[in-house]
Amino acid sequence: MTTPAPQARSTMDPATRPASLADAGAANDHGRPQTAPAAVGHSSDLLTVRPRILFAARAASPLQDLCSPLEKDGMRVVTTETPAGLFRRLGDHPSLVILDLELGGDGLNLLRRLRAASEVPIILTAANSRHAADRIVGLELGADDYLDAPVDQRELSARIRNILRRRNRLSGAVRLHPRTHVRFGPWELDCRTRRLSREGAVVILTLGEFRLLNAFIVAPQRVLSRQDLLDATGMREDLSDRSIDAQVLRLRRKLQTGPDSAEAIATLRGLGYMFKAEVEAS
Repeated sequence: MTTPAPQARSTMDPATRPASLADAGAANDHGRPQTAPAAVGHSSDLLTVRPRILFAARAASPLQDLCSPLEKDGMRVVTTETPAGLFRRLGDHPSLVILDLELGGDGLNLLRRLRAASEVPIILTAANSRHAADRIVGLELGADDYLDAPVDQRELSARIRNILRRRNRLSGAVRLHPRTHVRFGPWELDCRTRRLSREGAVVILTLGEFRLLNAFIVAPQRVLSRQDLLDATGMREDLSDRSIDAQVLRLRRKLQTGPDSAEAIATLRGLGYMFKAEVEAS
């Protein structure tokens, strides 16, 4: 008689345990079994493996009750109850982060720091209903979605899978330019560090502006519709097309160095936008 295979959720060998688990009591406060994380190198990996969800919420938050249902829905959930634990667990390459806006007392500041450190998909939520301004600011800071309280587990699962599916589908659109440094007009862009400069002067780009600029430089002299740009930047599909118009306007202003400067981004009425500058990669 054959011996039954061990259950997938059995305790793993300590030798294979990530080093961060040894000192991260807050990183798995509920003692859920862990599996050694495999790095996600491309967004196409997000739906071919069991999604790894990093759930960052206060210890006493009722949001913690969402963890077990997510695991039953086929996701691997790792929890942390502190800002330090959140950033420590980023090294485990989560597929998506669910961030409690009340974590650490200032979830929006945490979101800002998290988005500066990683492009991991982020869903914001809170145990208590927040002001509408929090949702707007959160999305502008780079969150992929926002769920108001009370949070329905089925809706949360659906939104997680939708975000990961969209990331998978748009992997080619959001891929960085194949070369590290790109020049256009008087500008130089380091695609790895997101550093845009002109004659040594650095211009700060938000993550959304960088993704938008990247979409333009990988397709210069081509007409890109608003939907093309929504896809390339990973912005939520249910947002108005005018959100892209606002992003283009902000980027255009940063590229406009003077009243006589040539316009890099042209508006084609009824069609979309075109990046007119010649792009040179090195």
